[in-house]
Amino acid sequence: MATTFLSEEEARKGYLTLSSYARFKFLELDRLVVSVLRKASTFGRVVVVTNAGEGWVQVSASRYMPMVSALLEEGNIKVVSARSSYFEQFPEAPLEWKVHAFHDELREQGFEQGKLNLIVIGDSLSDQYAAHEVVSRLRSTADTDTMLKFVKLIDRPSLDQLKKQM
Repeated sequence: MATTFLSEEEARKGYLTLSSYARFKFLELDRLVVSVLRKASTFGRVVVVTNAGEGWVQVSASRYMPMVSALLEEGNIKVVSARSSYFEQFPEAPLEWKVHAFHDELREQGFEQGKLNLIVIGDSLSDQYAAHEVVSRLRSTADTDTMLKFVKLIDRPSLDQLKKQM
């Protein structure tokens, strides 16, 4: 989601009053994101782990990216709020929220034993740190053959930058 753009646009205009340019760009981005998520799903389980609050991804998608919203509603892509799950346990450590959420998802999928091919896509270095930390923990406690890959997106991108990254 284009959080930076949305925050600036919402501060100026409020929800659902995007300029025609922004609506057009979101429509393009909506199509691209659906395409990427569908393609990723052909290779394995797709889970969106966010430090945003519970429901933020779904609400934002329903407001600005209806095709992504419909795809999420199909239930094949799981959305996890690391904040909602771990804020009480680690109120001052948002990085730990993601580490624990990643670990929970990998454990739930049965990746404590065997082969794991983890691809982390995100705009924050904390995403990379959390993935490294989880893989390190798994390697130290289980017999896991792990391949870890990252796609680092631009911090605070514009809509055009988001589109190019897709």
